[in-house]
Amino acid sequence: MVQATMQLLVGDVLLSAACIAYYGAFPGDYRQELVSGWVEKCRDFGIPVSPDCTLRGVLASPIQVLTTTPAAPVC
Repeated sequence: MVQATMQLLVGDVLLSAACIAYYGAFPGDYRQELVSGWVEKCRDFGIPVSPDCTLRGVLASPIQVLTTTPAAPVC
């Protein structure tokens, strides 16, 4: 489990950085489209990435995720 997570770390952090850099004031639906496209491009270039990668999942602790409810999806 840890080894598999470590292999996906580069792609997941890359996608998280892209989310931080490009999200701006876009609505949640468009953000999901962006991430889906980025995940597809990562796979095209052979960059391992989690199929369910989210900004919140990469940068937040499970406790933070359980205690916060954003108005719109973050990533």
